[in-house]
Parts: sequence; structure tokens; C-alpha cells
Amino acid sequence: MPKKGSPFLDFFRHNYGRIAQLVRASSLYLEGSWFESMSAHQKILFLFHPFMITLTICGSMRFAKEMDETRLVLEADGFKVFVPGGLSDLASYKESGSHDEAVKRKIQNDYINEHYKYIKQSDGIVVINHDKNEVQNYVGGNALMEIGFAFTLNRDIFFLNPIPMVSYKAEIEAMRPIIIDGDLSKINQYYNKLSKAYLSSESVLKLSATSFGLREFAIKCEVLGIKTESKVSEQPFSVDETYLGAENRLTDLKKKVEGKAYEYLISIESGITKLHQKHNVHGLSVCIIENKLGRRSVSISTELEVPKEMTDLVPDPYADLGVLVQKKYGEENKDPYLFLSKGKISRNQLLINAVIKALASIS
Repeated sequence: MPKKGSPFLDFFRHNYGRIAQLVRASSLYLEGSWFESMSAHQKILFLFHPFMITLTICGSMRFAKEMDETRLVLEADGFKVFVPGGLSDLASYKESGSHDEAVKRKIQNDYINEHYKYIKQSDGIVVINHDKNEVQNYVGGNALMEIGFAFTLNRDIFFLNPIPMVSYKAEIEAMRPIIIDGDLSKINQYYNKLSKAYLSSESVLKLSATSFGLREFAIKCEVLGIKTESKVSEQPFSVDETYLGAENRLTDLKKKVEGKAYEYLISIESGITKLHQKHNVHGLSVCIIENKLGRRSVSISTELEVPKEMTDLVPDPYADLGVLVQKKYGEENKDPYLFLSKGKISRNQLLINAVIKALASIS
């Protein structure tokens, strides 16, 4: 649990009234279950710093109580946290008394796929490995599988306690977990020491896509967003305009980070363009990446076709496609591609691919 006198709790006590007003007011504008599902202090942290490092808690469900306690500490430290089965399941969880019941529960609730998706959306996992079944620092089959997921996705792997003496210890060691010896503050220390990458936007979506795109090449950086000027329209309508917007943002970014140490500078500009006379416009992203040595690489990525009945409504009466799908079609997420693909492809996935393509010739 957060210690008395922690900076977060001190700040909360002294600013409770103003914070409560801000959270209530923001709830009216930040639409969608993603914001409503946050705890109160997660909402506060999000409002002051919307891009949060995300962690997924893993381990035996025998440790459900300890998982929930760990979640609270990590959230107080500024992390976004996923837990197995959701908080309501954790609160009422009782470990199944039989093998068949355990299998049935995992299939019915699709726990394995659900947790894989959590790990994929995270920067790292925290394995809760207390003693169980007379095994010190127990890591069971589920946790081992989740550690494997995290390793292949280039996510960070934190062990609360040392690696257990089990038959698969060598396999765990090969995935190079970070042992924090019960001290959760070491996780923050780890992320604070990472090299920096600067992005020419404060967009949570673009920050997330940049971080995960870098991880595809096993590049682990703290990605920091800085507001920049594109000097083009809010919804660019050609390859040339979108490209110019990305270049302008990178130029502005370089001025704003002058004198700072970094590994990469990244600029992403999104627009729409006409690719063929038989089709309406397609989505488009231009990603420019420049490393600390000044070497630069560019990707130009085309995305899904956008129907004419939608583009006719942009920029009037809707500023962009995200606002359109939210206001006109009642979508929770401000993501036209999730809407157009019926949930199969997200804008985040497409932006990650744009970052990967730019990195391919520079990393």
C-alpha cells in the first residue's frame, strides 16, 4: 500500500477539492469506458500526465489479494495496471477445488486470451511469486506461459521475488527477468533510467504506438511527447500536405529538445489521400524518425478506405474522422478504423506499423 507521506498522497490531501472538480468535469468530455474504468487516482494521474506506462500483473490466482494490493501501490506510483480477470473477479475469487472446474472456468471466461491481450497492451509484466504448495517463490504453468508471452513481445519482466527452484528454472532465467526483491519502487527506478525518445505530439495514441513500435526492435526508451506545430490543416488531404506536416513537426521538435540527450526523435502526421479514381480517399500516416547521430528514415503508410459519406462531413461539421465516428455514430472510441473494420483493426495497430516501417531502415 502507498506509504504515509508519499508525494502522491500529500498532493491529493492538499488539492482534494480542486481535483474532485476536475475529475467530475473531465468525465463529461472524456467519453468511453476506458476512462470510466479507471480508479479515482488513476483518473487524476491521467489528467495531469495522460500517457502512463502500463503493467500487467501475473501469477497464481492463489495470490489474488496480493495482486490487488500490488495494483494499488503501482497505480499510486503512476502506472496503469491490468490484473487477471478484472478487479471484480479478484475481489470475489476463490481458487477452484478441482482440475475440471479450473479448466471450465478458464475456457468460459477466455482468461488466457484476455491476459495475452493485456500483456500486448503493456510495457511490462509484474510476476507475483510468493510461496505456494511448499514451493518458495512459486511460478506455475499460467505464469510461465505469460512470461513467455511477455518475452516474445519484448516486454519488461519483473519478478517480485527470486526465481524458484523448479525444473524450468533455466527457461525462466533465459528470459532475463528483473528481480525486484519485494521492492516495487525499483520498477519506477528502472523506467526513469531508460534512454529518452521524443515524439512531436502529446497524443496518447501516438505515444503508445511509438513505444510499442520501438519494442518490436527490442528498443526500450522512455517516450516523451512534446506539442509541436504542423503548419498544415488539422485534417491533411494529400500525401504532400501530410508529409509537410510531419517534417514541420520534426523541425519544431528539434528546436524544443535542443540540449537534451535522446536516442530518437519521432514525428507522426496523419491525413487522408486519394489513391485511385475508382475509390474514395484512404487514411495515411507519415512517420519520420531521426536518431541521435542525425540519420533519418521515413515511412509513408496507407490505411483503410474511408467512405465518401464520412469524408463529406469533415472538416464541417466534424473537425476530423475521430470526432465524426464518436458524435455521429455513437462510438466509444475516437477511432475511425475500429469503426470501419468492425473492431478488427485499430488506429493504434496502424500507427505501430508506421513506426516499425520507419525503424526498419534506421535501427
